[in-house]
Amino acid sequence: NRRRLTGQFLSESLLLSLVGGALGVLIAWWGSQLLLTLVQSGADPLPIQVGPNVRVLLFTFGLSLVTGVLFGLAPALRMTHVDLAPSLKEGKGTARSQSRSRLGQLLVAGQVALALFLMIGAGLFVRTLQKLEQTGAGFDAARVVLLHLDSDASNFKGPAVERMHRQLEERLRGLPGVQAASFSSLNFNEGRWMVRLWPEGVPHLAANGKPADGNQVGSEYLKALGMPVVMGRGFGLQDTPQSQAALVVNE
Repeated sequence: NRRRLTGQFLSESLLLSLVGGALGVLIAWWGSQLLLTLVQSGADPLPIQVGPNVRVLLFTFGLSLVTGVLFGLAPALRMTHVDLAPSLKEGKGTARSQSRSRLGQLLVAGQVALALFLMIGAGLFVRTLQKLEQTGAGFDAARVVLLHLDSDASNFKGPAVERMHRQLEERLRGLPGVQAASFSSLNFNEGRWMVRLWPEGVPHLAANGKPADGNQVGSEYLKALGMPVVMGRGFGLQDTPQSQAALVVNE
């Protein structure tokens, strides 16, 4: 009867939607961990929580229920209102059933077209990433070892941090095979540090300052990364807090 047919369609659709939602949550959790692994620059994992939380789980569960009810109720209502007598007598379906069949074919064709469009877009995205990996970044990272240092954890403050950096640089330069050693406050994929620059003769007002991305680095930083100096000089040991301020501007 109609109730049994409706119950069968709903149970099948709900089962499929809930299983799909559960698999989606598992893929989301695994994919988020994979993305963090791809973007981290060292052995230590990034302290970012990107996995699904309770709200995401509740939303996914509710969406799976709504999807199962909608896509299970629609075919159930359609099948329970079909009159099979004309089809059995004439050997063919009615005009209404034929129009619904054409609509279903159009929906399937649309889904295939959208899936193909997404696959092409994903392929182009992967190709773009491959080209970006082959693009020169302006420095040589092939033989560079990156170490993270937490001066706050060791209770170094003020001038003690500078002395620690200089001692580490000197010891690292003395190791066999080391050509240059330096430190920096930020790595290239670890955010930005904005500074303001005022041209000569311009009042030091916030509105007149020109924003720029900056970084605090040690001596031999450009040499360690293989960055060529086009004009002027790079940083050296003569650049101290007591000397005249020095900066290097990129092109």
